[in-house]
Amino acid sequence: MITALSFRPNAIVALLAAGLTLGSTIAVADYRSDIGYTKLQQDLGVSIPTGAGVVVSQVEASLWVDLQLVWLPDVTNGEFNGKVITNPSNAGPGLYSGHATAVGQAFYGTVTSIAPAITSIAAYSVEHWQSSGFLRTFVGVGGLQPKSSTSRIKNHSVVWPNASGEVYVLRRTDWVVETDELIQVVAVNNGFGGSSTVPLLASAFNVIAVGLSSGQHDVGSVALDTTYTAGRTRPDIVVPASGTSIATPYVSAAAALLVQLGNSNPGLSTDPVSVSMTNRAGVLVRNAERSEVIKAALMAGADRVTHNSAPYPTNLGVYRGTVQNQTANGLDKRYGAGQLNIRNSYWIIAGGEQNSTEDGNVAANVSSRGFDYDPHFGGSNSTN
Repeated sequence: MITALSFRPNAIVALLAAGLTLGSTIAVADYRSDIGYTKLQQDLGVSIPTGAGVVVSQVEASLWVDLQLVWLPDVTNGEFNGKVITNPSNAGPGLYSGHATAVGQAFYGTVTSIAPAITSIAAYSVEHWQSSGFLRTFVGVGGLQPKSSTSRIKNHSVVWPNASGEVYVLRRTDWVVETDELIQVVAVNNGFGGSSTVPLLASAFNVIAVGLSSGQHDVGSVALDTTYTAGRTRPDIVVPASGTSIATPYVSAAAALLVQLGNSNPGLSTDPVSVSMTNRAGVLVRNAERSEVIKAALMAGADRVTHNSAPYPTNLGVYRGTVQNQTANGLDKRYGAGQLNIRNSYWIIAGGEQNSTEDGNVAANVSSRGFDYDPHFGGSNSTN
């Protein structure tokens, strides 16, 4: 039974350097250039990460098609050749969701995605995922812990109300991220820059909340209780796209590249206390691929001045240009940390763990790129 919240209060990550629509059009070449992927390809050539070996999940709204609820991507789509898309929510045969298919193309499609080598995908309906399928949210009765998962990233291109259980869903989502290093990338609601009224899942603390570079989305967290309050910055990061349904898997794919980088290069994780953890599903997670390291690297690498291309050429307005858009944590109310730049974020992780003097690095020589993960505050070697 879950009895406490887990918001990463005892972890440090220091960085050095640099309504959802059913149909979405995707301009592959343009968005890749806009988010720094094309330049990263030029940097790395054939050694660029592809998402290989990263297990993921996709959580979708259930849609009525021919009197049947559907949420699976179309497994016959050519972009999904060679991929294993499992069906833990037990959809009926033969009918597929066009929304889920477009999201899947952006997340792990062989042509559209920047992480085309992802091959293992679990596809959930959001109703099943939040209840018996994964979170095991049963309002007012406590219940079992959420299930474990071998997935490292879950994409949620869906927002939904659950007035009687929103706090329970958020608490369990935050607990899963903290406990299992299970990265949750979530859409904020499409809108016109007004305050959000839909808390699931963008009002969770530990998720990566995604909006649009155009600013056409809801902002801020939703007031639910004394813990989940209004006024926190949402989204965390933005992407040029037609809607948050497509922006979110762009960020999920970027996270997959960073997870692969951190997992396949153990030398990037060097903390003297702990270089990794093993989660409840038995998955080894190195420091360089922990959920808060990936989130921090994505946010630290984000662009605050953009030069976007058609068909979504709208650039960020002047970052923190007015008092109304200046948040207390130094971010922008509309854009969070700014627009996704996978090249910047890649080089932050590739810089490796840069341990401080307090971590036993007597010389304290740190690079201009890198990160430092410390699992706990406190102790004789800590500073205030």
